[in-house]
Amino acid sequence: MHVDGVDWMTARKKVDEMNRENDKGAWLAHLPYHVGVSMGFTGAILAVPMVFHKPTVLWFAENIVELSGDEIPDPADLETFWQVGSFSWEWMEPMLGTLSFVLLGLQFMRAQMQHIQMTPYSDFIRKWRANRLVRMYPQYDRYIVMEYSSTDLWYDKR
Repeated sequence: MHVDGVDWMTARKKVDEMNRENDKGAWLAHLPYHVGVSMGFTGAILAVPMVFHKPTVLWFAENIVELSGDEIPDPADLETFWQVGSFSWEWMEPMLGTLSFVLLGLQFMRAQMQHIQMTPYSDFIRKWRANRLVRMYPQYDRYIVMEYSSTDLWYDKR
């Protein structure tokens, strides 16, 4: 680094230090993504038993939907998972249908945002990281430090 007047090996150590500082707090920046992945996985796994698994459907019908005993079909009418699914679809269809439409709308919105290169959360995090690194290393050129921070991977692949 010309600013510090040091050799390449010493400069490399300084860049490694900057990289470690730039990666601090990454877990917090990743949190919305991890929450979204977890919710998507959980929803995908739970959807099938909520519609087709007889014990789950009966428990949900009695405790959440609060159906009375006369509203629940006879055991003979719930012998196959097709019959169970037909029974549970009465309350699951509006929930799953609405959720599917919400996800479709969000996917469409995301696609349109990508067309105009609009990434509000990611841009906010990149700028926050870059400005933080610039404040930590004011002796170096602001734009070079910002560019370094902006292009630094969030997950170190080494």
